[in-house]
Parts: sequence; C-alpha cells; structure tokens
Amino acid sequence: MTQEEEMAQKTSEATIKLLKARGWCFWKCDNLNGDIITIYRDGFIPSEDEEKDIMDHLGEIYTHTKKKKKDWVGTIYTEKELILMADSSNIKTVHEAKKLGATFLAQEGAK
Repeated sequence: MTQEEEMAQKTSEATIKLLKARGWCFWKCDNLNGDIITIYRDGFIPSEDEEKDIMDHLGEIYTHTKKKKKDWVGTIYTEKELILMADSSNIKTVHEAKKLGATFLAQEGAK
C-alpha cells in the first residue's frame, strides 16, 4: 500500500467513526483547492443546536485558514454524494457547482 493509499484509508476510517458518533465531520481537500467541506451522514438533519455547533467549528477553522465565509457556503455533502463525486472524472467542476448551490440528482442505478 502506498503512502497516499494508507492516508486515504485512515481518513476513511476516521470519517466513518465521526459520522457514526455525531453525524457530521469536516475534510480539508487539497485536490479541491484547499476547500473545507462538511460531510453529513446520509439522512442526518442537524437540530438548531447542532447546526450552530457546526457553524461555530467552521468559523474557527476559517479564522485559522484566513478564508472568507463565502468560500464555505454550499459545501455540505452527504455520504452518497461523496461516493458519486469520487466516481466522477470532473470532481473539481462538480465541487464548484455545489459551492454555487447545485444539488445532486439521483441517478439510475446509483449506489
């Protein structure tokens, strides 16, 4: 296993643990120009308190990375969306569209 594959495996395992424990987590994605995305467990709908907690965490992260709030609006993904994105050869284009408010549509035969 390469170092990159090992890191991907560790990230995947940590993500699964966080999604099971609290329903959401963040990723900083070097291949998406360093953007930070929020991942929700499929079916997770945050309460008002959870949403405030998520936004507070994002605010702290973006204070440290010096990105503006507009850079992270609209970058919430579900597990299923990430699987669809991972299978896309246009991952950066899909991400930029998502940042602008685009949504994923169910595809015939999608997992």
